[in-house]
Amino acid sequence: MEIEITNSDNYPIWIDSYENGKIIINHTIYTQPISIRGKHIETIDKSFQELTLDDLMVEYSSKPEIIILGTGLEQMFLPNKLQVELYQNGLRVDAMSTASAVHTLNLLIADNRSVWAWLWPL
Repeated sequence: MEIEITNSDNYPIWIDSYENGKIIINHTIYTQPISIRGKHIETIDKSFQELTLDDLMVEYSSKPEIIILGTGLEQMFLPNKLQVELYQNGLRVDAMSTASAVHTLNLLIADNRSVWAWLWPL
């Protein structure tokens, strides 16, 4: 088995660090909530509780394998109705604290998985 050592320069998106109130991605500091879709990072002006199916069903050439939701300091869950709608549209969504989401996202990116994320650095 061959092991290859990599660093953040090997990936188009890499979360360098996270602490309460800020996320550092590719040496850029974000203090507001963000969405990550492939190589695209956008700020978002919604709270976790305000997310809708339309927010998560953005038109792209391909759907991700999974969407990670980093809900802040504590894990929160999407409303049951929204979870069912996402499932019916073929989207797998996992909600967790932002600290857990950051670690999970980097692992999935390093594994070359198709993943999107919405992260609240609160």
